[in-house]
Amino acid sequence: MSANPILSREQIQLIASRYDGKAATIDTLVKEIGAPRHQVLNAIRESGGKSPRRTWTPEDDQYLIDNYGRVPVSELCATLQCSELSIQNRKRRLRISTRDFVDMTVRDIEAATRIDHRHWQHFMEIGWLKYWEQPRRNTSPAQRVKLEDLQAFFAAHPEVFNYRAAGKKLQESLGLKDLPEPPKYKLVTCRSNNWTSREVNACSPGPYGRGNREKVKTQYNYTMDSCDKIGGVDLWVPTYEKDITCPRCGCKVSRFSEKTQYSNEAPDEGHLLNVIAGKLGLTYADGRFHDEKGNPLSDQELLRNVFGTRRNPSDALSTFRKLLSAGITVTPPNPVQKDRMLPNILNYELFEGEQQNAFEAFLKHGNLGVYWPPGEGKMFFLGMVMTRLAGRHVIFANTSTLVEQWIAHFQAHAPSVKVRRLWKPYHHEVTIFDHEGNVRCMIELHTYATGADFSAKGYVVAGYDEAHFLPGDNAHRLAFISCEFRIGLTATPLREDGRADVIQILTGHAVGEDWSQFFETGTLQKVPVHVIVVEDLEQKFLVLPKVVRDRKTLVFVEMLEDGAKVAEVLRAPFVSSVTKMRLSVINAHKVSVASRVADCGIDLPDLEDVVEFGFHRGSRAQSLQRLGRLLHSNKPLRHTVMMTRYEFSRYHKRLSALEAKGFEITISVHEHVTGSVSEPKPLAGNPWLQILAPGSENVVAKPVGTSRRYVDGKRVSDRRRAA
Repeated sequence: MSANPILSREQIQLIASRYDGKAATIDTLVKEIGAPRHQVLNAIRESGGKSPRRTWTPEDDQYLIDNYGRVPVSELCATLQCSELSIQNRKRRLRISTRDFVDMTVRDIEAATRIDHRHWQHFMEIGWLKYWEQPRRNTSPAQRVKLEDLQAFFAAHPEVFNYRAAGKKLQESLGLKDLPEPPKYKLVTCRSNNWTSREVNACSPGPYGRGNREKVKTQYNYTMDSCDKIGGVDLWVPTYEKDITCPRCGCKVSRFSEKTQYSNEAPDEGHLLNVIAGKLGLTYADGRFHDEKGNPLSDQELLRNVFGTRRNPSDALSTFRKLLSAGITVTPPNPVQKDRMLPNILNYELFEGEQQNAFEAFLKHGNLGVYWPPGEGKMFFLGMVMTRLAGRHVIFANTSTLVEQWIAHFQAHAPSVKVRRLWKPYHHEVTIFDHEGNVRCMIELHTYATGADFSAKGYVVAGYDEAHFLPGDNAHRLAFISCEFRIGLTATPLREDGRADVIQILTGHAVGEDWSQFFETGTLQKVPVHVIVVEDLEQKFLVLPKVVRDRKTLVFVEMLEDGAKVAEVLRAPFVSSVTKMRLSVINAHKVSVASRVADCGIDLPDLEDVVEFGFHRGSRAQSLQRLGRLLHSNKPLRHTVMMTRYEFSRYHKRLSALEAKGFEITISVHEHVTGSVSEPKPLAGNPWLQILAPGSENVVAKPVGTSRRYVDGKRVSDRRRAA
């Protein structure tokens, strides 16, 4: 049975009686009878009638040419008073095709600009780009864009497409040469809602850690409103900048200018500072920062606010590096009135020259960074300053070993001292009395890792021993405690994380950076530095007994398990973070093995040799600090650094730091002999060139045993770093 049954005689008669020669009547009959149009036309012919023919005028043809494919066919039929079939037949005779349209589809624009079609559809939805819909049979309309509308879009939103960098062929086809020169800067808006409160499901433990666990909801509230909540944050950036990060919330920002504002002039830095300050609830206007009440803040109050925030401290420091480099003064000159300086009560005086000059610099500036070499009296200098100013002072040190040394220093040189150990938070309090028994000053001793709250405390002098630790993530907040004066002490104002410049910013006027003057005056000895290059870690253990001689020696390690093994090989004590009375242990033995706890500050007057068995990569500060233990000594003989070939190739900047300070370095290589270790052979010529020469063995490939434990070529355990 056919899909279109033949018309019956009654249906043919009905068609013949109803047909009046008009196409509209045929359309009506097709709908009523439900037959195809060609069968209705055949019925008309059989009954002696003629099918209607449309007479097309030139005006009708032009209307069809101008509008076919641009307006629905039903609208064309209504306007031209003809059937759809008539229009289809006529457009074939006129050779009209929608494929000949100059207007571009979204896919055409995507192919030309290489910008994803979803972006273009978004621009159409929000009204940035004008378009018209091309009707299509049995499917959704196609979106087409006129060339002049696309050019107007590029001119209104130049950040979308860099039309000046387009190829010549594309510029000619799209008419891009006639567009105005694009502006240099655009205004984008961050509307991130990343900083919103959220609930997190967590399991609550049963009694005593056992039993059934039930889910509870924990609310985490951020301390800062999101950019979206405050109505968006505007940023001026280069026009064709794509990777944009909001300096307030740290989220990615759309590169399209929501407010369509552009400029050829560089944006005022005050705009950016206001955005950055917003993350702390501050504002920036008229060259000053203001708090929530509109009161202007000093530089010190501003940075105290920054580092006292509950935000991630590392993020806070990196965000405000621009403020620091822009000239914000953390330590402005604060001269000390000479009438505040009390008579000296210690059993020593400052030497003429560097020490006395530094004291005068402190009186002039009030904030001082002392960078003398180890053994030049930095501890004596700070002790003198604090005991000549009455009141409460504070000292921060990087280890409890150094805290012990400070206590021993005051006990040895002050008339009378009372030491208290306090808890919650853990620290020491040293009360110093003058010769008459009156309290001269009180000094708190903390490590940089302290969790104490200093917001309600005020000090006369804040001292930062080993100040190169001060810019650390957990220590930098201590630079902004309330104090009148401050002094930073370190022989190594160096850091490997790019924060070395912050050390002086957080301490003050610098003195003693040039060590050459200390060599010239003879106060600083040129301790010989000897580098022994071996094949691998196992050979280090074989060579070590020949390096350590019958002298007062301190052997440094980096890994705890290395320290335990070295101590076993040398039959010496291993001093680490778990060791109590560390200085007493080191002083009581001729040879001692130490982790990082002995790197800085400790004073060993009878030390003769230092051996670096293990170290923290290329840390220049650690290299100089460990050599500094010998500079504190009365009879330094030699500083030895043991390195594998791989370590020498990767971390030789440790040695470069020593050379830069004026210390001479000799290098020798141990030849590997199975079952024994030969004597080291000094290298002839330039040792650096021979060891680091391109193509030298074991320089690029990482040998087994340099940073992990291997047995038969397989790693068996990770090595723990020393405390």
